[in-house]
Amino acid sequence: MFACPGELEYEDGRAMRFVGTVLDVTQLTLAQQAVQEKEALLAEAQEMAHLGNFNTDLRSNKTVWSSELFRMFGYDPAQVEPSVDNFMRIVHPDDLARVQASYQRAMGSPTQSEYRLDHRIVGPAGVRHVEQRGRVNFDATGNPVRIFGTTMDVTEQREAEYAMQDYKEMLEQAEALVQLGSWAGEVNTQQLKISAQLFRNVGLDPSTHTPSDAEYLARIHPDDRDKVVDDMQRIRAGKEVGELLLRTDPAWGPIRWLRRTVRRIPGETDGRGPRYIGTLQDITESVQAKERLEQMNRELEQRVTSRTEELSQANQELEAFSYTVSHDLKAPLRGIDGYSQLLVEEYGDHLDDEGKNFVHRIRQGVQQMGDLISDLLDYSRMERRGMTPEPVEMLQMVQQILQGYEADVQRQGVQLRLDMAPFSLSLDREGIAVVLRNLIGNAIKFSRDSRPPVIEIGSRHEGGRRVLWVRDNGVGFDPAYHERMFKIFQRLHRSEDFPGTGVGLALVAKAAQRMGGRVWAESTLGAGATFYLEFPE
Repeated sequence: MFACPGELEYEDGRAMRFVGTVLDVTQLTLAQQAVQEKEALLAEAQEMAHLGNFNTDLRSNKTVWSSELFRMFGYDPAQVEPSVDNFMRIVHPDDLARVQASYQRAMGSPTQSEYRLDHRIVGPAGVRHVEQRGRVNFDATGNPVRIFGTTMDVTEQREAEYAMQDYKEMLEQAEALVQLGSWAGEVNTQQLKISAQLFRNVGLDPSTHTPSDAEYLARIHPDDRDKVVDDMQRIRAGKEVGELLLRTDPAWGPIRWLRRTVRRIPGETDGRGPRYIGTLQDITESVQAKERLEQMNRELEQRVTSRTEELSQANQELEAFSYTVSHDLKAPLRGIDGYSQLLVEEYGDHLDDEGKNFVHRIRQGVQQMGDLISDLLDYSRMERRGMTPEPVEMLQMVQQILQGYEADVQRQGVQLRLDMAPFSLSLDREGIAVVLRNLIGNAIKFSRDSRPPVIEIGSRHEGGRRVLWVRDNGVGFDPAYHERMFKIFQRLHRSEDFPGTGVGLALVAKAAQRMGGRVWAESTLGAGATFYLEFPE
């Protein structure tokens, strides 16, 4: 490749000859092409790195921006002249004063000619974070003549840093909330990172410095230091360690309980050696709560023991009371009953009808009083007697109870319907006999005026439990009084119409409850009643 520079010579106005030289410019052309290629590669690299450069001649006030800088700033190269003023127009208002001050400082002294700025720009893509590095050249007289440098878009990096900072702050707040400090360390490099909460858990200020082993151990209870030292040595040796409970030294304030956990991460695959991550949590409140609970349990056990003794004494007193009732109170009643009988037999001829009526009422009262005392004794015994569960054949038990009422059944013409297959339940034999005796006796009593009296006894399975019922077609009761009828001394009918003491159904409820069952009833006044028993199978 050649170049031919030269000139034409003229005579009488006519071109007569050409005088020139022939130059070989091959190397120069190739060099220019190489420069162009390198410039293209540089532009591509700057675009990939989001890095632009600038150069300002302060004497001519001429500025050159790279294509990447135009793109970063959001300017069209065909429409905007590169200049310091145009750059300042896109600097974020909150950062403008700081950027201008940095420029002035760099151009004011050769000793401070280099600068680095982290600031924001406001372009078409919104707010971007940039990092600018620059240098000012000075002439021999100390005047600034040129400023040049680079500008890099670091938005993604800054946003990642801010997100990491937010995450770190959230983690610190979470650690403070649960009083859980954390740490991480490497055996080979001896690098150790400790969270601020871990400092606080041992009573150290996180804003000062990383404590030495001696400073850390000084905060540990003297009785716990040896095991802490042993664990620290095992960690430095790269060995496994387990959970550790320790206390702070009371010399530095109230004792705090700490739980330390550690996880060993093997490092054989990357050659870094084992690493450890761990936590140190303040569990003082949990320990104190446990101690309070244990103290409460001890006090409760003492109260239970004391209460048991009181109940035992009360039971003994109740036994003595029951003996008094059954013997001392019944004895006068037997005397009244006996003398009233002698009065009728020996002096009946001397009594008029009114006198005989008085004696009859006395004997009725004595009988009712005796029945009431007997029922009260039965209720008292049921409340305090020990229950002994054993297999009870229920069909056989019902048949035995019915035999005891055979005379009443025949006298009243009762029709019995027994809808019950053979089965057994684990119950107290005497307790279930009391229950069935009262329910069947009530059914016979309250259905006596029906024509004919009908009593049905049956059972069914229901969700793993056995339900028994005694149904009659007697007078029934008002459902509004359902709960009242199972209370002691509560009666829904007059004693003149249906004799009784008001203790029977209370005795049924107490016995069923003590055997792990329950009793309830359904009825409509004048349309009979059904009493249900439910026991686990």
